[in-house]
Amino acid sequence: MTINTKSWTKTLSSPHILDSSGLLTTLGLVLLGLLAGLLQVHLRYPLNIPGHHGLEWMALLMFGRLLADHRCAATIVASGAAASYLVQSPFLALAHDIKPALIFLLTGACTDLLFRYSKNHLPESICAALVGGLAFVSKPMVMYCIFILTGLPIGMFIKHPDYLPFVSHLLFGLTGGAGGALLVAAVTRSSATKKAG
Repeated sequence: MTINTKSWTKTLSSPHILDSSGLLTTLGLVLLGLLAGLLQVHLRYPLNIPGHHGLEWMALLMFGRLLADHRCAATIVASGAAASYLVQSPFLALAHDIKPALIFLLTGACTDLLFRYSKNHLPESICAALVGGLAFVSKPMVMYCIFILTGLPIGMFIKHPDYLPFVSHLLFGLTGGAGGALLVAAVTRSSATKKAG
């Protein structure tokens, strides 16, 4: 897949990656995804709240989406994350559970879709937070439908009241999305400072 980035701004202070072939951009997005997959498996929070991995996942996803500013950027990051998780799973007794890989792809696709139809007049940080929250809440929405239709034992709806996974995923997604936007702003300011110096 080749990404056309010729329309991206050419200044060093730009938050967008200048890469006329698109190969470096795609590689960077995939590496972000690989990092997200590693964190999913190895990062442990002392929280018993569903969706807590949305903090780092939506931050990295939003960081890649905003930095690359391409309509498929989040899906590329999500593909890298899904691949990273699947490669690790046979060595960590996770081979029976491909759900996280599918969730990566779901939230990545939702992020790209929501950005495509979001209002351009919203401040970037607010838009990123809203998109992050709505994209991440797609996980409990799908899981709840499966839970209701099949009766399969899905942990988040067995251990907690039905409303809690929706609220917690929304809040973690909002926070992660806003964090990703702040990271992009920090990178932009750093690049502008270096250029001015």
